[in-house]
Amino acid sequence: MNEIKTIYLDFESRTSVKLVRVLSDHFWKIHPEWLPANPEIFSNIKNIEATVIIGDKTFEMRNYFPFVYDLAEEWKKFTGLPFVFACWTANKAISQEFLTKFNQATEWGVNNISEVVENTDYCIPKGVNLLNYLQNDINYPFDEQKKKRLLFFEIHCLIV
Repeated sequence: MNEIKTIYLDFESRTSVKLVRVLSDHFWKIHPEWLPANPEIFSNIKNIEATVIIGDKTFEMRNYFPFVYDLAEEWKKFTGLPFVFACWTANKAISQEFLTKFNQATEWGVNNISEVVENTDYCIPKGVNLLNYLQNDINYPFDEQKKKRLLFFEIHCLIV
């Protein structure tokens, strides 16, 4: 970690970019040069020293690097708290009818993950256990504890 001089930042996630900056400054105590990663950069992945990669491309690119760090795991080592990467939000009032249907659909999906995985046409990379990932690596309810964790992260982002 201390040898990293440059980190390319995935263009698809401002949250992960902020998180790696917070971890770099406050946990790893490194100060690399930050460069934007565009889609073309990943076609020449062998020449990249370090990069933040999110989404499905992580499955295919992890073999190009001798060291792989899960940002959520690193955050938990740093703070003792799980990390909130995503949640459903709205910037205006939502009708109760929509909210009820949305919550029912979400609840059904969470309670029937194996059926969802069984019936998906999603292209799952070789070696990835989607069922295990959805059942064990993601925690779904956005409760008060997660709201506190999100606020804690936002405070750290202001410091960076």
